[in-house]
Amino acid sequence: MRELRPQIQLKIRLKESLRLISKPLGLTLDSDQNSALHVVAASGDSQAYVECARMVYDQARHLLGAANNNGDTPLHCAAAAGNHSSRWLLLRLRVTAAVQRGWMTRSS
Repeated sequence: MRELRPQIQLKIRLKESLRLISKPLGLTLDSDQNSALHVVAASGDSQAYVECARMVYDQARHLLGAANNNGDTPLHCAAAAGNHSSRWLLLRLRVTAAVQRGWMTRSS
């Protein structure tokens, strides 16, 4: 059997993990109260990590604004790690959520 590329392995492992975790996905993964979204956002910036962040968000939207013990959200973690693609995904998700809630209006 051919060995899978690391990015594909990451996506498969994350999909399996998400399937095993019961809803709501509010589980913290370490003593600093980092959620799955914190960890993925800080861990890498390839397309696989961006897709994983999107999968976590789709399962647990409340994690987008969740702060860890340091007061950092997943967006803070992505920015601090220099993960630009992950940062932009999280920013777009935040803006979309704000528009949907009526907190912001789209300008033309």
